Amino acid sequence: MNLDYTNTMSSVSGEPPTSATRTQRPAAEINTTAQSANIWLCLFLIYYFSLCDTVLKFLPLQLAIVLRYLPEAILYFLVFILLTKRIRIISFPLFWPLCFCAATMTVSGLLNSSSLLAVAGDFRIYFRFAAFAYILWRTRITSHRIEQLIDGFLGLTVVELVVGGIELIGGSGAQTFFSPAQGWGSGEAIVWHNPIPDAGVWLNGTLGDTNRFGIFMVTSFVLALTIYFMKGSSRYLWIAFGAALGVVLSFSRHSMGAMLPALVLLFIFHRKRISSVFSMRRVVPVVGCACLLAIVGASFSSSLRDRVASAFNREALTGDPTANIRLFMTLELTPRFLNAYPFFGQGPILPADAVPVGETDTSLGPTLKAAPNLPGWVTFYLPDVVWLLVLGLYGCAGLTAFGFLFWSIATAARKVVRDNWNSESTIAAQACLVMIVLFVMSGFFSEEIIARDMIPIFWTVAGMILSLAKDPLPALAGPV
Repeated sequence: MNLDYTNTMSSVSGEPPTSATRTQRPAAEINTTAQSANIWLCLFLIYYFSLCDTVLKFLPLQLAIVLRYLPEAILYFLVFILLTKRIRIISFPLFWPLCFCAATMTVSGLLNSSSLLAVAGDFRIYFRFAAFAYILWRTRITSHRIEQLIDGFLGLTVVELVVGGIELIGGSGAQTFFSPAQGWGSGEAIVWHNPIPDAGVWLNGTLGDTNRFGIFMVTSFVLALTIYFMKGSSRYLWIAFGAALGVVLSFSRHSMGAMLPALVLLFIFHRKRISSVFSMRRVVPVVGCACLLAIVGASFSSSLRDRVASAFNREALTGDPTANIRLFMTLELTPRFLNAYPFFGQGPILPADAVPVGETDTSLGPTLKAAPNLPGWVTFYLPDVVWLLVLGLYGCAGLTAFGFLFWSIATAARKVVRDNWNSESTIAAQACLVMIVLFVMSGFFSEEIIARDMIPIFWTVAGMILSLAKDPLPALAGPV
């Protein structure tokens, strides 16, 4: 704005633009172009990480492995370039939370005489995509870029829904075709097959399993419904409906359970806008889609009803390992971890003891120092309960460090809500808060919080909110 104003005044006064003006405009344009490129790069990588394991399995193995890990190197290289332009890493809001996480993990490794390389490997798995947050923290976020980022991600949602529809029609053959390969690190990538013998659909798209597909669709549901409340376009409502249907057809119980509090939180956040702006014009379609979804889900198959009911039977609620292995592990292992290694845990599981990716032999679960007599068919599922895994490996200090990280992001989102009432940034911050609740909840049931093919969107939205917290959009005069 100032640059345009200076140039206009020079033209009106008949004076030629100064050399400073002539050099400032290109610099501003270059900076804007570069920051827009950051958005597009993040979107490209989000697509790549979600789709690559399906596409690369058709290439020669050695070439596929190079192409699989090359984008991560590009991501880190971009962060390095940003750092060299101006060293601001200490002022990055997640710098100290990440240092806290790294310190607790390192102390755990040292106390337990574990390999620091194994500690570094765990840190990479948990936090490798924090690079997305740093890149977008360094990017000037505008209303257009918020919409650009969310629209781009919802495009990926449509792709996954189309793949899910093909799986729905094509059955197990289509699922095998689109299933991603796993075990790339071992150099023997294999294609994942759903081992659950059920008449239901169990969609997984191009993602690692049905739980990831379900949580991916819950995330899409949150973002699509958020944009619908902001813009009122029926296109976003249909995407939200499609995502909700994807959650149901994934047969992922915790994804279906997570969608309910997400929907409640969204309506709580937007209750004033619903009552004062949207009235019945936008609420009725939402209710109508919800009813349609319930009808479709109820009539789709009896196996879906049985799947939902299985989460509430007596065996599942009491932690019977044959009905609810995750609850059983939580009840069985939490007191053992707290008694044996309460502060810094037992240290990382060595690669030699870890279950190979894609392995279906449940007897191969790792032996735990705090529970050496627990059979492998139980510990095999330990990575599914991420917070229990963190407690066991890195103790209460590790859990506190993770909590500090999420709290830092939530604090930034609350600041954006407070400082940017009734604007796109407020809507985005509210969506971020819902996503934090969503991923924290999922950590008790599955590994989405560290899943390579779907967690980048969380770190991207977090980075966008961190940028808005330090450089907020101006509050708008009226409703968005």
